[in-house]
Amino acid sequence: MRPPEQAPRRPPSGAGTPGAPWQRLSTRVIWVDLVQSVASLLPAVVALAVFGVAPGSGQLWPLIGFAAFGVLGAIADALRWAFTRYRITASHVEVKTGVFLRVERSIRRDRIRNVDIEARPRHRLFGLRVVNIGAGQQAAEGESALALDAVSTADARALQDRLLRMTDATAEPDGAAPAGEEATRTEGTAPLAVLARFRPGWVVYHMMSVWAYVLALGFGWGIFWLLGSSGVDVTGFVAGLLDWEAIGWAGTVAIAFLAVTLFGVIGLAVNYFAEYGNFELARVRGTEGTLLRTRQGLFTTREVNRDENRIRGCSSPNRSCGAGCAHATPA
Repeated sequence: MRPPEQAPRRPPSGAGTPGAPWQRLSTRVIWVDLVQSVASLLPAVVALAVFGVAPGSGQLWPLIGFAAFGVLGAIADALRWAFTRYRITASHVEVKTGVFLRVERSIRRDRIRNVDIEARPRHRLFGLRVVNIGAGQQAAEGESALALDAVSTADARALQDRLLRMTDATAEPDGAAPAGEEATRTEGTAPLAVLARFRPGWVVYHMMSVWAYVLALGFGWGIFWLLGSSGVDVTGFVAGLLDWEAIGWAGTVAIAFLAVTLFGVIGLAVNYFAEYGNFELARVRGTEGTLLRTRQGLFTTREVNRDENRIRGCSSPNRSCGAGCAHATPA
């Protein structure tokens, strides 16, 4: 009597195509970590060489702690690079990371709604980008967003183009792009329509809030602590600016309040221009329909491309689409 035939086991839904290779992050991140380590040591070197702070004095310990924090952060970043792998299969984007506690996460490609490219100042020096892959959720709130920190600029563009291309799970064997088809690069693409641009006048709506005082007090205390640790007599410098006894307590409080307010307002204005400068919301042409492209930032630049078809609920040209989708067929 023949035993009943068993159905072949199917791989778990998160498993990718066996032939899809695992990839590393860019090796340039090691140079970023070296620069971070050197930068964290600079305050202590300046205190010793310029201000003549004694090596055994207590003023140097905060700077040593700051340097140790920066160096340890760079080492942790190097370990993250060494133990992070990612791959793109026909149906999933998978990431493995972690040194002692290994974490494996994946997103189905047909659920991807946006692929962001972020360029921080320290990454831009070495041609690196951070790629954030989301399925409509915020990365800080759940398990649905993946971040690849850091990949080269060319790889970041290729990943964005590839993941926003609307294909079936069977359209790309082993996660490779279709033969002979080049990805549509949104960088440098002339927009079909510019929906909004940055306006400097909007800064007036951002300059006055309670955060102005939080910023001023926090930044002021940081400068006071840093200069004091370097041997600078900040208290004596401020005391010599005005005749505080002649001004009295009321005048001193009023001047302090105005100074903190002015410093906070200027700080919020600078933060507004740094975060939202060069903002542009435009509709650009994609491989399958159109994309909504958002760009912003002066120092840390960020570009977000959202496929309008996917926003409306269409994830594949071979599936039924909503009424607003470009693939929808008339009834």
